[in-house]
Amino acid sequence: MGLFYKFYLSLCDKSQLGPGIESAIPTLTRPVSSGTQTFDSDPEIFPVSKAIPKLASKYQASGEAVYISDKIPSPEELYCTFVLSNIANADIDCIDFTEASKMNGFVQIITGKDFPSDVNNTYLYPNDITQPLLAVDHVEFAGQPLAIVVAETNSQAKAIAQAVKVTYKNEKTPLLTVKDAIQANSFFSIDNPVTETGNVEEALNKTKNMVSGELHLGYQYHFYMETQIARAEPTEEGGFKLDIATQMQKDVQDAIAFAFNTSSNK
Repeated sequence: MGLFYKFYLSLCDKSQLGPGIESAIPTLTRPVSSGTQTFDSDPEIFPVSKAIPKLASKYQASGEAVYISDKIPSPEELYCTFVLSNIANADIDCIDFTEASKMNGFVQIITGKDFPSDVNNTYLYPNDITQPLLAVDHVEFAGQPLAIVVAETNSQAKAIAQAVKVTYKNEKTPLLTVKDAIQANSFFSIDNPVTETGNVEEALNKTKNMVSGELHLGYQYHFYMETQIARAEPTEEGGFKLDIATQMQKDVQDAIAFAFNTSSNK
């Protein structure tokens, strides 16, 4: 789409394009990336204003940094993994863990109905859009978490999760493309600000030539920067110390507190 837009702009009358639009026409030559920061330093208030490299950079670059998976397990530490749906757009009929509970290492299975508060996560989306931590009655998409298996080892937790039997009912045709969603009038609404420059309809009415049609772009897999992992350790004060691979520590803290019907801090 970007290449087509660049080609289209190259055919336009440059005098009718603003400098912002015209800047998209030339082919960019990208030099080797580099960056510098310049700021004033005052020795009288050191270490404030002193140039200090990122403290963790040497540990990360050398491989000495300790991540969650590197930590030595605590005595009697348990492991969790999700039971995931294998279909989309259906109601949950039954989550049967009768046979799974007989497997070695099984400790517990947690469903959305076990949460003392609301199972919906309302902290990571604007406009009160909610996302269930665990699906309770309806499955929205394939791969949606349905339950959490707790076991003595990580491998046991994964094996037990695969053994949990889930049956569905009222299965409907899944919406796999944007076109499917439009035809089904199924929209994910977020009131993001819209940037408008000029009058589109007026510009189209004045144009000499108009090209119309449809362009369909395929989907792509999201590339994770890191694996998803979390570790909870009870403290002597009755709380929990959480190690989580996230960039949104406060939102995760608030979501966990909300799910357990407690305060984020004491």
